[in-house]
Amino acid sequence: MSHLESFMCTRLRILIGDRCPVCLFDKYTSLLPKGGTKGDFYMHPKAKYNLQQWYCEHPVGINTLRETVKCLATAAGLPGKFTNHSLRVTAATRLYQEGVSEKLIKEITGHRSEAVRDYERTGEAMKRSVSAALGTNPDKSPCKRKERV
Repeated sequence: MSHLESFMCTRLRILIGDRCPVCLFDKYTSLLPKGGTKGDFYMHPKAKYNLQQWYCEHPVGINTLRETVKCLATAAGLPGKFTNHSLRVTAATRLYQEGVSEKLIKEITGHRSEAVRDYERTGEAMKRSVSAALGTNPDKSPCKRKERV
């Protein structure tokens, strides 16, 4: 983990505590089967789980995942249509907006091509940062305007 990614994780934990996506991701991956998941991310929950492992060694089916996403979006009152792919797009976009490297985003989302760049959407915080960086205070500017006479 780079210095920036470590800083972002710490910042997220301070800001949103136990709802921090990084913390939740770490918790989820710690409860996956120890033998690995063959690249699958959404694993089927065990009927009888223990404190070390909550998930089976086989992934959730696409229909189960589709219905879960639809149900969660409806329960949250989100307008529009949400699909399994919405999860991937949102994850890539949010990671980009938080300054995570493209290489790491590709690793997390499973993109092998440069298609991940399609999800690099700027957020309001990024736009404000650019605006602040480009804006100057005329009183502190090293370049003084010549007054017309």
